[in-house]
Amino acid sequence: MGPVGPAGPPGPPGSSAPFVPIRTMLVYTNQMKDVEPSEAPKLLRTVGTFTKELADTVIELTWQSHIRTEGDDGYCSFDVRIDGASMPVPSGLWLGATLHDTNDAPVNLYLEFPGLAPGAHEVTLWTRGVNGATACIDNPGSFLRTVHVVETY
Repeated sequence: MGPVGPAGPPGPPGSSAPFVPIRTMLVYTNQMKDVEPSEAPKLLRTVGTFTKELADTVIELTWQSHIRTEGDDGYCSFDVRIDGASMPVPSGLWLGATLHDTNDAPVNLYLEFPGLAPGAHEVTLWTRGVNGATACIDNPGSFLRTVHVVETY
């Protein structure tokens, strides 16, 4: 190994503070019920908006609620989207919470959205029902529900 060369020029000034994730909590309390579920996903509710600050960060989104399916042998699926778009997944897959056969259950869904531009974005909840579902319901008890949005690296 040869001798060490001279030091290069100094780089541009950087931040002296570490990055702190930017957090937004969206809250809702009312029940929403799709009484005509279809196989095609459709908008169930608008949850709220958040502002993404930086270009090279990822949005982590966590939805916490309670869901219900009505209709024997039916399925309801729920999906949280940003600006109407699902989290990127392989073509043809549905990523979300699914419930079967006249049941209800708590749900905690974690999603990551890379590549969003800085600026305001809208969080929405979508649903679809198949195989005899007669209703797909978010928050049947009308309790406090949340979507946590975290901008991070």
